[in-house]
Order: sequence, then structure tokens, then C-alpha cells
Amino acid sequence: MTLRLPIQYADDAYALRMSISVKFLWKRLQEILTVENNDELATVTFQCDKGVVELAPGHTWTHPYINGATAIATMQSIEITKVVVGGKELFAHQCRLEVASQMAQQLSDESLPISNEEQPYYDALKAEFGDSCTEDFYIRVTRAFRNNKKNRMQQTMSEAKRIVEWRKLFQADTVLTRELDQAKIYFDCWPGMLYGEDEEGHLIAVDRLSEIQVEAFQKNFDSIDKLIPHRLQYMERIQWEKAAVSKRAGKRVYKHICIVDLRGLGLKHASRSIVNHLKPIFDVGQLYYPETLHRLYLINAPTVFAAVWKMISGLIDPETREKIQVYKDHDKFLAAAKSHGIPLASLPTYLGGEHPGRPLNTTFKPSVPDTPLPVPSPTVAAQE
Repeated sequence: MTLRLPIQYADDAYALRMSISVKFLWKRLQEILTVENNDELATVTFQCDKGVVELAPGHTWTHPYINGATAIATMQSIEITKVVVGGKELFAHQCRLEVASQMAQQLSDESLPISNEEQPYYDALKAEFGDSCTEDFYIRVTRAFRNNKKNRMQQTMSEAKRIVEWRKLFQADTVLTRELDQAKIYFDCWPGMLYGEDEEGHLIAVDRLSEIQVEAFQKNFDSIDKLIPHRLQYMERIQWEKAAVSKRAGKRVYKHICIVDLRGLGLKHASRSIVNHLKPIFDVGQLYYPETLHRLYLINAPTVFAAVWKMISGLIDPETREKIQVYKDHDKFLAAAKSHGIPLASLPTYLGGEHPGRPLNTTFKPSVPDTPLPVPSPTVAAQE
């Protein structure tokens, strides 16, 4: 018999804690015990890496994972050796509670502490850049190139340097405290919206193609120097809100979900001039914010999408393409979203959801007041 162990997050640096309660175990053991549920009378004795533990009625035992993923990999199972109810022993043979595989299902990678395998890359980044980058940046870049088995260290360091230099060039650390020229025009041309979260805390950002004013966008933002600061500000606002979510949830969340509604898509969107104009926008997220995308949904895809995809797919890196899911049918998307842990309460009302949304423009503030800006040493705190 295999039982799933519940996982909690502690306040100390996102440490993991595994909590086992008599109530939890007793409900699971009903599958093999033919007695009435009465966890107030049950005593459970089990064996783990901490020795033999006797869990009294109504109590909870907590095992802290100080080294995070390392401890998870080391501790394979807990063996229940005895269950007693009202002084009567009901369960004498061993029942194994698998730990590692169940934890892997419950925890997203971003919430796990740095593992032993990741530590050298993390340490190298910290040694090179010190306090000039955020902790989230170090963790994301540490994990971004794990598939490069031959030159991972070289790629990790070179990409980090490129990103840091780009952020300095466009003054990324102050972009949320500066008023950009044409900010209103940018939002009018491309009105990005932020909605709720999935069950793991991933934010949901939505773009509606029918609301993007392509011609006005090209006219007003005809150079990279005009375009990039606004897209950078958009991304930094999302980072700011993820910091708020992490603060509220008590765990690290650095990825988000994108939904792009393709209703209204036509061949004009696949013209060479449009594609070339959009490439820098795609590049901001792909090249300078690694490990921030959880999943990308392309919904309400019309028949012409196949032709358009041939034109734009080359702009998207392979790792990002693996996270893309395309839905022509609205109901199928809602079913998929539900299965992926996205409740209707987190989706736009026009998609059948219940969330009013928040504009990612100059009025934006994080959902948790006083959330620090997502920069190394924020000098300006968020205001209510």
C-alpha cells in the first residue's frame, strides 16, 4: 500500500516540512482497515530516518527537510509499524509511505531549494555577480541550462553576463520607478492584462489579439529603443506580482502562465514587417527572463493559424515551444485549464471565468502591499 504524504512550506528560506498527522494517516488507512474512523483514539507508530516515532491521538509530527531536495532524494519511505485504536492493535504489518516520488508530484521545481547538483552553478553566479542580482535571478539562471550536459557552466555564466549587461543598458532596476514616454500609447496599442493564479500560484497574463492595434503599434514604436523599455516594464510588473504571490504563499514562485487569444488572427499578422517588429518583444521574455514561463496557451486558434505558425514559430526557442498548447475550441481549453489546476475564478469573464483582471499599465500595484520591488536592493518600496 502506498500513501501520499502532505507537504508544507516553512517561513525560513522556503524550507520544506513534511507533516504527518494521525487524522491524515487514519483516513488513508481506512482503505485496508474495516473499522469506523476515529482518529481521536488512534495511535500510529512508524519508522523513519529519525528513528521510531509514536504519534499520539490528535497530534502531528513534523519532519524538516533542511537540505531540501537532497533530503527528499535520500529519504525513500516511511514504514508504519503499528496502528492502535482504543488500546487495540489493528494493524501490525508494514505499510510503506513513498516519499520522493510523491513529493516530486506536489512540488514544482521553482519551490525547491538548490540541490547538490545545482549548487556549483549557483555558487559560481553568486561569486561573479555578488549582490548585484536578485535571489530569484540566481536560482532561475542556475536551472535554465540544465539540459546542456557538456558546457552547462560555460553557458550559465555567459548567459548570465549577457542578461546583466542588457539590464544595465535598459536600466531595468529602475524601470518600475520611472515614467516612460508613450506609456499610455503603448498600453492602448497592446493592453496586457493580469488575472488570477493556478493552484500552484502561477500568475495568468492574457493578451487578446483583437485588441492589439498593429498599425498604430508599428507607427508609434518604430525602433527597438522605443519598444524595449515598455516591454521590459511589462515583464518587471509581472515579476513584482510574482514576488507578492511568493510572499503571500510562503513559497518561491517565479513562473507565470500566458494566454494569448488568437480570435481575429489573419494573414496580415504574418507579414514579414509584422514578424520582424514582434521579434524583439518575443526576445525580451525568451532571452532575458529565462525560467519564467510555466505554460503558454494559444486559444481560439482560427484555420489560418497553421499558416501563421509557420511564419512565427522560428521566433520561438525550442524550450518555449514545448510549453505551448494550442486550442481551437474554447470549451476544450476550459477543460484543459481545469485539469491543469486553473479555476474559473482565475480566468477572464469573457472566457467564462470570474476574474475582472488588472491592467498592466501605470496604475499597477502588487496584490500584497509593501512587496519590495523585484530588484537587488530596492530603494523604493511598493505603496498601497
